[in-house]
Amino acid sequence: MTSIFPHLSLADPINDKVALLVQNYGDAFHSFSLVVLKYLLVPLESGLRITPPWLLLILAGLLAWHATRKLSVAALFVLLLYAIGAFGLWDKLMQTLALMLVATVLSIVLGIPLGILCSQ
Repeated sequence: MTSIFPHLSLADPINDKVALLVQNYGDAFHSFSLVVLKYLLVPLESGLRITPPWLLLILAGLLAWHATRKLSVAALFVLLLYAIGAFGLWDKLMQTLALMLVATVLSIVLGIPLGILCSQ
């Protein structure tokens, strides 16, 4: 069946640009990722894994309470995090949390100076 819509795709030009970036700067990206992995992600994940789960639950509850000023919301967050641990996914949660924290810090560290630079 023929469609009335034209086939518009950005996949090929984007894939070509990504391939060009990898070809020209792949080694630099690889070196940067190794440094981030070795000095940021692995130590943070290890620190989160050795921290007792009850302490992380309390900290999450305090953070949620501070953000919302509602005890019920804080209790819900703690209960949901506890449920993640009850399903046996606590280690995966710590991996994800470490990854998200490192990504957030890198975004801020790189984004703010680049934003200031671009504004001038």
